[in-house]
Amino acid sequence: MRINCVSPTVLTESTAYHPYFPGFTPVPAAEVAQAYLRAMANPVTGRVLKLHKTDS
Repeated sequence: MRINCVSPTVLTESTAYHPYFPGFTPVPAAEVAQAYLRAMANPVTGRVLKLHKTDS
């Protein structure tokens, strides 16, 4: 059994939720999907795959 977690902030495509995540740069859904694929395709376990962008 493998347990991983994909942790995005807010999706770029979910504009209605942007006000609830002040200070966070939205992440495209395609990048979140790639992280899920990476979590499933690799034999890693116990990892949190964080997806967040910074303005810097």
